[in-house]
Amino acid sequence: MSTPRDRDSNALEATQMLRINRLCNEFEASWQAGTPRPLEKLLNDLTGTEWQAAFRELLPLELEYRRRAGQTVVLDEYAARFPQADREWLASLFVTSADSLGGSTTNSPLPERLGDYQIIGHIGGGGMGTVYKALHVRMGRVVALKVLRPEIQQNPALIQRFDREVRAAARLTHPHIVAALDAREQDGVHFLITEFIDGQDLQAMVKDGGPLPVAAAVDCILQAARGLDYAHRQGIIHRDVKPANLLRDAGGVVRILDMGLARLDADSGSSATDLTNSGMVLGTAAYMAPEQARDVRRADARADIYSLGCTLFFLLTGRHVYSGATALDTVLSHLSQPIPLLTDVDASLPVALERIFHRMVAKEPADRYQTAAEVVKELEALQLAPAPAPARHIPTSIDTAATEIRRNSQDRSATRSPGHAAFTRVLQFNPRVWGGVVVAMILAGVAVVAVMRPATPDPTPAVAVAAERFELSFDGVSSYVVAPDLIPIAPEAYTLEAIVIPEVNRLCNVISWLGPNWMAIFLSEGRWGLARRVGEESHLIHADVPAVLGKPVHVAGVFQNKELHLFIDGRPVSAQNSEFNLPETHGGLYIGGVVKDQLPPDQNDRFFGGRILSVRISRGLLYKAPFQVTRSLTKETQTLALYHFESSQVEQKLIKDASGHGHDAHIHNAEWVTPQ
Repeated sequence: MSTPRDRDSNALEATQMLRINRLCNEFEASWQAGTPRPLEKLLNDLTGTEWQAAFRELLPLELEYRRRAGQTVVLDEYAARFPQADREWLASLFVTSADSLGGSTTNSPLPERLGDYQIIGHIGGGGMGTVYKALHVRMGRVVALKVLRPEIQQNPALIQRFDREVRAAARLTHPHIVAALDAREQDGVHFLITEFIDGQDLQAMVKDGGPLPVAAAVDCILQAARGLDYAHRQGIIHRDVKPANLLRDAGGVVRILDMGLARLDADSGSSATDLTNSGMVLGTAAYMAPEQARDVRRADARADIYSLGCTLFFLLTGRHVYSGATALDTVLSHLSQPIPLLTDVDASLPVALERIFHRMVAKEPADRYQTAAEVVKELEALQLAPAPAPARHIPTSIDTAATEIRRNSQDRSATRSPGHAAFTRVLQFNPRVWGGVVVAMILAGVAVVAVMRPATPDPTPAVAVAAERFELSFDGVSSYVVAPDLIPIAPEAYTLEAIVIPEVNRLCNVISWLGPNWMAIFLSEGRWGLARRVGEESHLIHADVPAVLGKPVHVAGVFQNKELHLFIDGRPVSAQNSEFNLPETHGGLYIGGVVKDQLPPDQNDRFFGGRILSVRISRGLLYKAPFQVTRSLTKETQTLALYHFESSQVEQKLIKDASGHGHDAHIHNAEWVTPQ
């Protein structure tokens, strides 16, 4: 059974969800600044389903902040303020409030002993409760004891869910799953007992020591896949697979934590109420499958496989597959952004592993491995594949250097090159000493050369070439090209670039990548410029040198949060900051101009006059120093979208995305012309 909140969210477009997310951020910021904004005012411009969805996100925030401030909140007040709200849902927000529980939310201290279990110390916590290290007094066995949070102990729906968790966990006995041993209620405190594993979760392991060597990462994922395969065959889906829920002990054995947080598969015959009825969202945004984000009830075994693929990426790279300023931004990235390449970080990774990763995290469940057993089979085959064995022994001094490199890798992770990562990983992943100081120095020299040599771009898909070529011409009045499904992620760094021939010296936007934090490359007063909106702030720079008309020019903009850097024909140019307020926009990539309903009326007339040859949108900072420009842009590992406006197919109105990510662009009023 779906909740009203689920139905509202499912009916929204991505741009509407982003707008609601921004409202939530603004609302929280106003409370934190001590100047809370009235909820009615924030909702004033919304109607229908969008109003309902925003209201269901904002009202719990207001209740929480009012309670923190010591204010009294009562149902009748909100029923009067929002008569159009669903009364049953509204009432549910007050069931577990301080007012309903006797006016206090103070946590009672946990007793030193619960039944037969003596509390030893605190281990950690999660969405449902807190975990302690405990000792079974009579048996002398150390265990992990999980207690429901005190403020939800009196919530019948959550107690029912906890009981279901216990039953689910008790069914699982597997070497790669933490075993459930007991479940009790003592003096009104509900708790679950599991075996205690003396080890470290993979999230902490990567945080402390950096990305894992390839063999170690694959081994961890393989063990977890074996545990998931067993659980799935028992009808249990985890729904929150992530590095923090994979525990590795001193012997290298990986066990899955919190299988008790899984729900019983519908095929198991359970008639229990759907776990989502409690209103709690299961899953972690950085690892959540797209279908699980859309509807948590759609999460089946393939959603766990997707999350395990995201975990593999984290173990190998030390970062998430997708990252956003908020959980919603991250969820939307899983839905819309292209799958990154592992080789962006380490070009030495096996091609077969890249293929396995991409299939695990395919957007559509039907395109993934259908069972964890298939993942196990693929990874076992990968492990058994012969790898080039080093013929000699690296001296101990080199091993020591590798350890030092690893210790400092986190401090340099933002700037190290793929070659550096590959060199470091080679040292980490070859514990055998190759023998001979001279040979080791030669090998180190080869690695250094690999660091300095730029990565070879991936080959761009061939474009049909006829005897006569054409270019796309923009009239400066109404011509533009749009890729509506390409949306920037707010906190990420990007590089936007184009090869253009400007023919008219007028105010225009060559590239406008619209969204909550949008960016543009433009011409104004005869000078190239860059602009980006970051939150409520606008940042804009103008080049100090004038633009040249009638000749091809490569213009690149590097956008890193509030820092903007402009390159003209491969050379960084000095620029002046300017004051200008960029309006809030909807998502989509526009080239040559912006359709008139996307910008305010006073900013509509910004169409480019001239020809555009190539446009490339890339993740990250491609340029930090002068570089050699080329006649046409090509696909590289960081490319999100690539368009060649040079073609012999003059009848087409659709430009294929040459990056292979599928962000095809539609042509509006631009014309194909022969090169001058």
